[in-house]
Amino acid sequence: ELTEATYRGACHLLFDAGVPYRPVDLADLGSDPLLPGVLVLPNLAGISDDDCASIAEYVRAGGALIATGMTSLFDEDGEPRKEFGLAGVLGVRVAGPRPERDALATYDAAGALELRPDAEIAFAESDVVSRYEGTAVRVSVDADRRVVAVTGSDSSPAIVAGEYGRGRVVYMPLDLDRRYLREPQPAHAAILERLVRWCTDAEFPVVVECSGTVGAYLYEKDQDLVLHLLNYSGVDTMNSLSSTPSAVSNLEITVAAGSRGACRVRSLTRDAEWTMRATDGRLRLTLDEIVEQEVLVISPIVAESAAGAAS
Repeated sequence: ELTEATYRGACHLLFDAGVPYRPVDLADLGSDPLLPGVLVLPNLAGISDDDCASIAEYVRAGGALIATGMTSLFDEDGEPRKEFGLAGVLGVRVAGPRPERDALATYDAAGALELRPDAEIAFAESDVVSRYEGTAVRVSVDADRRVVAVTGSDSSPAIVAGEYGRGRVVYMPLDLDRRYLREPQPAHAAILERLVRWCTDAEFPVVVECSGTVGAYLYEKDQDLVLHLLNYSGVDTMNSLSSTPSAVSNLEITVAAGSRGACRVRSLTRDAEWTMRATDGRLRLTLDEIVEQEVLVISPIVAESAAGAAS
């Protein structure tokens, strides 16, 4: 419940927030050439000293970090630490007695997550207070960090933001991820999206705007981009799927095209092909409908012409 559900909840949160993600191994932080722009540690309580050092170096060098719950409060053997192994990176310290392993499992029916206005993260005074029926790890916040959300009757820190070296860091002493799996709240996905955007300060490689729930997965093969769209509309919030696909109509899609200009877009699931040009490095297209899935191959026309001339 406190491990698998947390990981699955984090995946659901990222998906619903429209954030592309992939699993990574902490052992690869120093060698993976495709490191993510933002490293997410969902209540990853047990972390070794070596991995803590690798994470600190990753952020110091310009990577971003979002961590939740009891991340780094235990070592790799599950033995408790007196202090966060990532205390300096997260910008917080344990306040009071060290929390028990199941401390975040407590429910508070009257709990809430209250955002504080923050221009950088785009939290505004108009943002509503969202429900959060849980507790928080009690922490004191370092002077160089700012509290952008609070929870509980005593306004305990709920979201702490700041910088470490050249990287940006967000720490949430909550189990927002695990609870999202049990009772998803759109407001929490919207909060995560803003936090990720602030951390990375860059456009997402794919943005899909539609009335349903569509996953977007972008791959690069030679000069081509391959965009796989999966329709998750109708997926149950628990562990089963709807027996009947719920078609999604009028999808507006934006893809990061890099230096590609004129492109040919070819559908592998329907007899269709388009020619269009990227503007400011972004390719924008409209699909009338997706029932189950769509696979689009985006090929730069200039590269194809040059290859033909050379032959």
